[in-house]
Amino acid sequence: MSLEKIRILFPIGTFYPAQLGGPGNTIYWLAKMLYQSGNEVYVGTTDKGIQDTSIQFNTWQLRDCGKVLYQQTKFLYAPVTLFLKLTRILRKVDIVHLTNVFYPLSWMMACWIKLTGSKTRIVWSVRGEFDDAALQFSPVRKRLAIFLVKTFLKRGITFHATSAHEVACIYKKLGTEVKVVQHPNYMLMPSKEDAELTQTILYLGRIHPIKGIDQLIRAFALLKDKGAFGLTIAGEGDSVYTEDLKSLVRDLHLEDRVRFAGHVEKEEKQKLLASSYMLVLPSHTENFGNVVVEALAQGTPVIASKYTPWSILEEVSPGTWVPNDPESLHMAIQQLLDYSPEAYAGIRIKAYTLCSDHFSIEKNISQWEMTYTQLLTGTIKKSASYPSLKNIH
Repeated sequence: MSLEKIRILFPIGTFYPAQLGGPGNTIYWLAKMLYQSGNEVYVGTTDKGIQDTSIQFNTWQLRDCGKVLYQQTKFLYAPVTLFLKLTRILRKVDIVHLTNVFYPLSWMMACWIKLTGSKTRIVWSVRGEFDDAALQFSPVRKRLAIFLVKTFLKRGITFHATSAHEVACIYKKLGTEVKVVQHPNYMLMPSKEDAELTQTILYLGRIHPIKGIDQLIRAFALLKDKGAFGLTIAGEGDSVYTEDLKSLVRDLHLEDRVRFAGHVEKEEKQKLLASSYMLVLPSHTENFGNVVVEALAQGTPVIASKYTPWSILEEVSPGTWVPNDPESLHMAIQQLLDYSPEAYAGIRIKAYTLCSDHFSIEKNISQWEMTYTQLLTGTIKKSASYPSLKNIH
């Protein structure tokens, strides 16, 4: 059985052009390519983070990714009006693709579909939330949510993981009988910026203890000859942790070498990625890490911690995959700085090629279409990636 058109709804808390988290962009890229491939796409979201004056609130409007509802919502975590509006169009769709396990809208939609006996299929993207390191933050609330999913909701739901590690995390928390599909976060390839290369070591992303940015600062301090190189930390987030990082910079006497750039997006973000000598992702846990793909898309080498799913960086050599202690990060940074100009230029070419071949949504949209079709025809299988649960930290 083949399907000519997939009818799918994406309920999500924040959505492009809002820049309040990676999933908003990831789902936008997916929805856009599904729509341009002839499928029927709906996106229901809130008004949070929206500054585009061309967007109409509280009504469905046709955009380049299908029909989108930006519902004005007083409290992001209580989107009741949005939920009620989305229940009215469930009869129009075959699949509801949820994002984030702990977001109330996902719960509300999953419970409604279950309670009403709807035949609508559910795909649920976990987004790294089942990793033990992530569960250390607000642990009681999260463990209760996982218990309820495991006890009442998991049957009939297909979970989405972005890496083999995340597949194992889902099996560990929900049991090995659940269905899991594995796809990386594909992206819409941006225009490659013609930016002048600078002596910048870059961290770009959310400022949070789980990101291990303090480890990167300590690694930077170990560089014996920094030359003109500086460390730029771009992003916003936990204010207490941000102040801790700034205090660490002062303690290590790095005030003239470390810059806190704040939030960057759109063209400014792409230019920063393109002009940086390298990107470092020192996270203590990461289910994927969209910023790695974004850096590779600009030809920028990446150093990622071994608590991220980026072993391919060592296999293809557009960067390295190392432990996130300061000494290991320092050695990886120094190694990249020591390459000859010719060798470094070759690494930048490998970085772009890796992204274009493996993470382009334009080239890989058929992978998601196949998964959705298998789900609707009852032929979907569990992920082939089933690593040992003993290896999950």
